[in-house]
Amino acid sequence: MATSLLFINLFMLGVVGGCLSGLLGIGGGIIMLPLLTTVPLLAGVPIPLRPAVGITMLQSLTGSISGILIHRKYRALDLPLAVSIGGSGAIGSLGGAVFSQALSERLIAILFTMMALTSLLLLLIPEPTCPGTDESLSPRRYPASLLLGGGVGFLAGIIGQGGAFIILPLMIHVFKVPVRTAIGTTTGVAFFSAFGGFLGKWGTSQVPFLWGIAVSIGALLGGQVGAILSHRLPTATLRRILFVLVAFSAVRIFVQVLP
Repeated sequence: MATSLLFINLFMLGVVGGCLSGLLGIGGGIIMLPLLTTVPLLAGVPIPLRPAVGITMLQSLTGSISGILIHRKYRALDLPLAVSIGGSGAIGSLGGAVFSQALSERLIAILFTMMALTSLLLLLIPEPTCPGTDESLSPRRYPASLLLGGGVGFLAGIIGQGGAFIILPLMIHVFKVPVRTAIGTTTGVAFFSAFGGFLGKWGTSQVPFLWGIAVSIGALLGGQVGAILSHRLPTATLRRILFVLVAFSAVRIFVQVLP
């Protein structure tokens, strides 16, 4: 009974994470990690931080795949920019995921909190009144995007995230990408980064397979719903939702692992 309840919990968490992935382009991991270390306790099967990070990476991968399909339909995905940031992010994420095996859970939690606080500060900056056009996405910006993707990807691989919760506000303010296009493009970035991170976690036996499958099935379904909602809600509302989620996650992880 407890096992069945656990898998139901994991499936529902996958739906939530996938929905957030499609809605905000963040992979869903920013909220999934604290939920995975909390909700399964209801089934009497607590999940330690390290395997929870591995499950989160798999959920981010499947949720982003689902969201990409919808964002492409709405033509809100800048593929060259996503490949530029995401490709370097995947390499960095793979390295970070492997490197994370040598780090303590406390240090991983500290890094998670610091990245979340950085994202919050970026989200407090007002949205540009005149977002960039196609000219602002010219190939001249791709060298900077490679550095951004690689650096954020390495850190994200350590904490089991796609890193999109930081890349999204950077894409809006640094590359001047319109919000909806930034969300769709960041979903693509999350896929590349999560793919590299997942390989690293899987290769070092940090992903509980059956638990990860339960979460992933839910994430595939939720990603479709979230991506559709993303194109119907005001952009200001999307930014507020992201701010609240990042703040919640930072506080939850900080309180749980850093007493």
